[in-house]
Amino acid sequence: MPEMLQHLLIYVPSFMLHVVRTSAFVYLLPGLNQGSDTRWLKLVLGVAFGAIFWWVGERKVIVPGGLVGLVGLGAKELAIGLAIGFAVQLVTSILTTAGEIVAQEMGFTMAQVTDPITGASTQVVSQFLQLIAILTLFVLDLHHDFLRALGAAFDAVPVSAGFDIALLHLRLGTLVVYAMEAGVRFALPVLTVMLVLTATLSVLSRAVPNINLMEFSFAIRILIALGMSLLLITEGMPALVENIRVMLDAAMGLFDAR
Repeated sequence: MPEMLQHLLIYVPSFMLHVVRTSAFVYLLPGLNQGSDTRWLKLVLGVAFGAIFWWVGERKVIVPGGLVGLVGLGAKELAIGLAIGFAVQLVTSILTTAGEIVAQEMGFTMAQVTDPITGASTQVVSQFLQLIAILTLFVLDLHHDFLRALGAAFDAVPVSAGFDIALLHLRLGTLVVYAMEAGVRFALPVLTVMLVLTATLSVLSRAVPNINLMEFSFAIRILIALGMSLLLITEGMPALVENIRVMLDAAMGLFDAR
């Protein structure tokens, strides 16, 4: 019995720490609802991924400090899992940012619905483009890179090993800036066309004072903005995929010491 207990004290903490990291990662995965209706799915995925990475990785961990040391290691694994999950979640924020900008120009700031993915209130256009981004990930098999990013984190920072939190903060900040910049660039053609349309309507209202622009200007703005958005989704897909690949590569190297 003491020998079995000794084995449990070596293997069980390692398994628990693997599950903590993978569960935190799964919690922030894009495409999974952040509400409570998918908590069992997230739990199953977290335990399953944790068991897989535990089996192929370091299965023995000596925890210094007993229970206090295990809690400290668990907090570290939680932070690593959340960091990787946040990094891959930023992939869909490119089109989400673009959708927020386009919705402002379309006058849809009042039309907000509850996003079934995140459970938060979001713009209609932003939600639509976010779904497009998630479908793009599945169609191009880029969702497999999410697990590769998690695997790279296990290779760079094994369970119970330390990491440079300052370097992690710097790389996450760079990813956030890159995602926002890519979203603005993606929405820039729509903003340009809407600016020209606004100038044209302003000149038209001065040239023909009797015309009531309020009757058709709102509908015109919506139609043109939707048309430009659909055009960007088709014509701008290569650039979008390239931005996604760059962000996924950065997520894979998030904990790389180099």
